[in-house]
Amino acid sequence: MGWPIFSLFGKRDEMIRELTTHRHNRGATFLCRLGLYLSIALVAGCDVVQVEGQGSQLESLQIVALPEANDQSSTAVDLVFIYSSRAATLLPKETGEWFAARDGLKSILGLQADLVSLEIPPGDIVEAVALPERHRSAIDVVVYSNYLSKRGQQRVSVSGFHNLQVVLKNDHIEYFEMME
Repeated sequence: MGWPIFSLFGKRDEMIRELTTHRHNRGATFLCRLGLYLSIALVAGCDVVQVEGQGSQLESLQIVALPEANDQSSTAVDLVFIYSSRAATLLPKETGEWFAARDGLKSILGLQADLVSLEIPPGDIVEAVALPERHRSAIDVVVYSNYLSKRGQQRVSVSGFHNLQVVLKNDHIEYFEMME
């Protein structure tokens, strides 16, 4: 007669284990979903958060390409206006990396950065580069130049300039503050 009782307790223990496991899974599922939704909200919020800072001083930009600029080849020059510290950390330090990943980075950065891309032929002058509307709220402005020579492949922060003149030379670039 004792055997059916053990059998009854075994089924009861099995039912309790099943019920508690199922409840535990529901709670874990809820917590996982809650964590996922909070993470999405946090990441989405990062796209529009701006870091308040001194901002860019840049008011005007002129680019002069000498006739021998970039070994007499057109030069790709990208200006990246950065509006968040997160965007600043995503930008590559090397020019080659920037130009290789530019399109993907542009979509990742979204509203955290503005990009002005120029292709300057030798002997050309761009009197006034059009700056983004919100350029004054940029926390940094970075220039990438795609030169044939290693010396000309530069990543330079130009936030401290007010009226910047960029001179494209044979194998490098020089940056000057223009007098008004």
